[in-house]
Amino acid sequence: MTWPVELWKAIFDWGTVILVSLTVLTGAGALITGKIIGDRQDEKIAELNKRASEADKSAADFAHRTAGLEKDAATAKRDAEKFKSDIASANERASNADKAAAEAKLELEKLKTPRMLTAEQQHRIEDAIRQFPKIPFDISAGADPEAIDFATQIEAMLLNAGWEEIDIGGTINLSREGKKSFGIALSKGLSAEIQQARRFDLLSPLDILVGAIRKEGFEIDGRMTLTGNTPNAVHIRVGRK
Repeated sequence: MTWPVELWKAIFDWGTVILVSLTVLTGAGALITGKIIGDRQDEKIAELNKRASEADKSAADFAHRTAGLEKDAATAKRDAEKFKSDIASANERASNADKAAAEAKLELEKLKTPRMLTAEQQHRIEDAIRQFPKIPFDISAGADPEAIDFATQIEAMLLNAGWEEIDIGGTINLSREGKKSFGIALSKGLSAEIQQARRFDLLSPLDILVGAIRKEGFEIDGRMTLTGNTPNAVHIRVGRK
């Protein structure tokens, strides 16, 4: 069967129309779907940007809090170091106070404990000064029982070593029945002295006596003076503690 040319033309015309319509529809669909996809992508990008912004803000907040914590930690460390230093200073002050208290207690005990030479100490001092026999001496003592007792002990030790006690002289003395009078020592502590004019014969006995007494742990001041009531003697002064 042969179709007329007009029919074929009509068919091709309708085909062209259909193809054009399909092309338009396809283009429109592509545009619409492209817009939809673009809008979704824009929304997703906006969401991602929002999240990124929030993440940046969170990071900034965290950094700020971290900086604050580091500052607080540094402040706490300084406070801890200062507290540690204050504790060390307080401990040092307490230690010094304890030391001072112990020293004060020791000094008080020394003041309370009467001065006394043991028999062995007396013998050692006597042996040291016995090489100088018949050395004249006198004794002065403080006006309290402890000083007088200690002076009496030193007196006996010097006599046992062969030294000779003489009258103290002066008008105000401590009289003792059957014994030489003691002078009155106004100064504190123990001392032994000679006049400078007698240094040639009395200085060596003085030095040996002072050294022997110091060796036994007692403080004693040895000195020379220019004047005195009895220039020809070693003067022993036993003052208060």
